[in-house]
Amino acid sequence: MEKMKERILEVLKKEKKYTLRRKDIEQKAGIQKSSEYALFSKAMDELENEFFIVRSARNMYATAEQAGMITAVIRINKNRTGYITVNEESVKIFKEDLLDAMNGDTVRVMLSKDQKSAKVLTVLKRAVTHLVGTFVQRGRGLKWFPDDELYQNVLMTVQIPRDFHPVTGMKTYMAIERYGEPMKVSLEKVIGYINDPGVDILGKLLSHEIDPVFPEEVLKEADEVYHPVEDAEKTGRTDLTKEITFTIDGDDSKDFDDAVSVKKTENGWNLKVSIADVSWYVKEGSAIDQEAFKRGTSVYVVDKVVPMLPQILSNGICSLNPEEERLTITCDMDIDTQGNTISYRVYPSWIISCARMTYQKVNAFFEGELKEHACQEDLLVLRDCARAIRKQRNERGALDFSSTESKITVNDQGYPVKVEPEVRGEAEMMIEDCMIAANVCVADLLQKEDIPGIYRVHEEPEMRKLKEFANAAAPFEHTLRITGKSSLNTELQEYLESLKETKEEYILSQMLLRCMQKARYEDRCLGHFGLAEESYLHFTSPIRRYPDLVVHRMIRKYYFNQQKNRGTDREKMKDIAVQSSLRERVSMEAERDVEDMKKAEYMMSKVGSVLEGIIVSVLNFGFYVQFPDTIEGLVKVENLKDDYYVYDGTYHRLYGERHGKKYTLGDRIKVKVVQAVKETGTIDLEPYVKEVKKKQAPVRNDRKERKGGRQRGTKTRERKNRRQK
Repeated sequence: MEKMKERILEVLKKEKKYTLRRKDIEQKAGIQKSSEYALFSKAMDELENEFFIVRSARNMYATAEQAGMITAVIRINKNRTGYITVNEESVKIFKEDLLDAMNGDTVRVMLSKDQKSAKVLTVLKRAVTHLVGTFVQRGRGLKWFPDDELYQNVLMTVQIPRDFHPVTGMKTYMAIERYGEPMKVSLEKVIGYINDPGVDILGKLLSHEIDPVFPEEVLKEADEVYHPVEDAEKTGRTDLTKEITFTIDGDDSKDFDDAVSVKKTENGWNLKVSIADVSWYVKEGSAIDQEAFKRGTSVYVVDKVVPMLPQILSNGICSLNPEEERLTITCDMDIDTQGNTISYRVYPSWIISCARMTYQKVNAFFEGELKEHACQEDLLVLRDCARAIRKQRNERGALDFSSTESKITVNDQGYPVKVEPEVRGEAEMMIEDCMIAANVCVADLLQKEDIPGIYRVHEEPEMRKLKEFANAAAPFEHTLRITGKSSLNTELQEYLESLKETKEEYILSQMLLRCMQKARYEDRCLGHFGLAEESYLHFTSPIRRYPDLVVHRMIRKYYFNQQKNRGTDREKMKDIAVQSSLRERVSMEAERDVEDMKKAEYMMSKVGSVLEGIIVSVLNFGFYVQFPDTIEGLVKVENLKDDYYVYDGTYHRLYGERHGKKYTLGDRIKVKVVQAVKETGTIDLEPYVKEVKKKQAPVRNDRKERKGGRQRGTKTRERKNRRQK
């Protein structure tokens, strides 16, 4: 059926729109066998019903694109106004033109003639199939409210079993039975109660279709797959167990994808990056593989991990645990003293990690806080090698944007007790340099050997956006000059370097970052602008990223085993890339939502406090203030009560019309915490105005008051007496 549809679409694409009738398409598609007629007819009907093709009033056909239709992912706000992106521009879809589309759905739309608005024709793929909500007391009864603000005003029918008795505060997971209004949902499972530890995070994860629980068949298969490394599995692999190999990860990490080994050579270094051979255990098409494709990535939220693979694999046989034999794929690189990769080899191997190191302790060793460390001489050699790699990459124009991640510490009850910036030290950068070097080599291998794969793509920014940034940054007196695309990386890098140690560094760096294209996965090699690499992919984290697992699988098939027919896998790569990019975005949204929720919960105890921060974003509805601990809150325009404030987009500020007071991007400001709402992850602020105690009116001298009163009263009475006389 799919091949028939492709034949039909190919015919239409070659012709002008609305020039072919059904019979014409049939002939040009080469439909001759009687068995094909029924299939052709069915394919035509399905394509028309799904709006892949369009029929005119004269029964002429065109593709959706020829007819002005496009496929897009729709974003819908709480006012039920939709938006799609067309050629980097936002196009509005009014409520009455949404049909039953929901936020995140993939839709087919018809653009208006001026392309300023659009109308949804059909929903091609649902992004939301379940809703998380809570039963709350309303009057004498209970009402179920979705946690997501987008659906709280949607008319909804809630279906629960007769023997189910909800109580106030019960959080549930509901399946959507019918879209549109009224929407119909039915109980699928109880998550817990709102004050139970962990229920808040679980609710957020489930609302993004991220389920910590694996299906039974996947867990059963994982149990069957798990076994200690056997001698037969080492056949054809290089023995690296005599090498000093170690892992360096975060303090709380339990899954170790990568291990490194390094030696000083006459011309530089030999660096081996050995990655867990997950594809050996997770076979293509297996239940585990299908679930990994569906999940796309592991999700990390505060103190929890929702793994892509069952824990018996991710924390067990696939994890490079110390003092245990593990199967790996190694990227073996010779690096010269300038940081260039002179040669590389990729081969199957097995290792024994001699140590499990943490970033914190390795950084402490580098900074002299720890006098001794396991493999300390190798660590110093690795640091020199990594610095050379980093220096060489920077010379090519790799970009380093100033950004700060948040580290949230929670207690046993899941309550946030500390929020602070995540410190990134030499150890983190060192391992990152090694992984990038390995990723570049494997991308080069796939290109040279013409092996199907998934590439990590980051295209260069549009010149239009860079010019807009240059105009926006002009008031800060940090001028960005772009002379041409050939030197773009270097010029942006120099600009970012010029911002170092200035008060505007974080703000301008983030503004410039927003001008960049979003990195994504593709089945084609399009280069990585940010890293200044012509070929790049993800190879080093197959436990937690599906594209890495696929790359491993392709290397085994077409490089190690020298299989020939690659056509089928080439066709698969596009769908895998699209799914992987989608799940990456969903994961990031879930992580952000949980982080916002925990930050708001932390700030609930700070309501009424006065804090100092910096204005990091100014919009027409208010401005955001960031505090040193990375938490941000919003000062709404309606909370600026001393004047009527107008938004000035040119200078990124709000200014008062009467008194001329300004709130400008980059200003330091003291604010009062007005409100923090955990459920919505919002923090409201208002400018702090120091209360000036009113001076007490001086006590008047009684004698003077009497004297003055008597004099005034006397004159008044005298005039009155004269009139009476």
